Amino acid sequence: MPTMSDLPEDLVGEILSKLPLTSLIAVRSTCKNWYALSNNQVFGKGSTTRKQFLGFMLMDSRVYSMKLDLQGIHNDHEIGAPSVKQVSILGQAEITKLFHCNGLVLCVTEDKKLLLWNPYLGQTRLTRRSKTMKYLSRYDNFGLGYDNINGYHKILRVYEREDGSLQSEIYDCNSTSWKVLGVHPEWFITYHDSSMSVNENTYFLALENATKNDVWSLLCFDFTAERFGPLRPLPFQSHSHSSESVALSCVRDEKLALLYRRNYWTNMEIWITTEIDPNSVSWSKFLDVDTRSIPRFRDSYNDGTFFIDHEKKVAVLYCSLEYIPTKTCWHETAYIIGEDGYSKSVVVAETPFTSESEETWHSPVVFSSYVPSLVQLRRKRD
Repeated sequence: MPTMSDLPEDLVGEILSKLPLTSLIAVRSTCKNWYALSNNQVFGKGSTTRKQFLGFMLMDSRVYSMKLDLQGIHNDHEIGAPSVKQVSILGQAEITKLFHCNGLVLCVTEDKKLLLWNPYLGQTRLTRRSKTMKYLSRYDNFGLGYDNINGYHKILRVYEREDGSLQSEIYDCNSTSWKVLGVHPEWFITYHDSSMSVNENTYFLALENATKNDVWSLLCFDFTAERFGPLRPLPFQSHSHSSESVALSCVRDEKLALLYRRNYWTNMEIWITTEIDPNSVSWSKFLDVDTRSIPRFRDSYNDGTFFIDHEKKVAVLYCSLEYIPTKTCWHETAYIIGEDGYSKSVVVAETPFTSESEETWHSPVVFSSYVPSLVQLRRKRD
């Protein structure tokens, strides 16, 4: 009698390409052949991860996996709805922030815990608290990176002391220990801004304290050297006290993306890095978008609420500032935008509609692009 292992490889590959990344955990344990095929599907030369956006969304304190196929968008083909599934391995944990680097995801929970997670392998691990971490504050900032010399991940925490200055500490995922790095009076990171990891290092939007001119700059933390680099200018000048939108995203852990929209302007700029390291950065304009083509364009964007596909020259932005009710649900919409006025909308998720939900505030969708890896996590808690 034929078994699953007897199926043609092409058919198996087609099946695997339609599964959410987190569902491959069960597939890999089916047989050795499927184990090898699933790895090739994700990491091989013809990997579908290069053809699709793989990522995670944070909605109402729950984590969802998302897969969006952008093939054929310039050939008038209909774009299929994104595949969005709640991540079951995280249980009922309420997540407030997501960070990712080299295949691992750092989750900050509502009850002030730090959870490391490898979505592809289905492994999780809670990190222990440092001596200074009696409790986590919503004003804390985090970054997840990788030590290139020693070959393991590290977690950066930047927090505010009682005197208002910022101090940082770092968690070593190999030794499972924390180390205080120092005080940083020369710059400031606002609590609502997130970090993005590129080339194993973490980047923030920061303000220089000395000049007091509230101009946004780019700040890098080098996880190998365990130190911050100098503040670097953005390709435009924007002030934190203005109502301009400035937001970071990343391109497959390889490049930074930067969204900029001036107050009351009808156009929006998206920039990407052409070169980047802890001490220098150069930018190139990726898209200049007329926002009048987007009916419900948001007035402001946060870090991680957009991502770009470099090869297809498009950006995907979460755009529903207000949730538009239908008879049964609210539609949460994203727009795929590109050159020459190209614009298409996709429904990212639907929220059940009740008479009370119109008065309920919904947290914005946060996108987090993801590149799978085989990095192992210890099963036990630190």
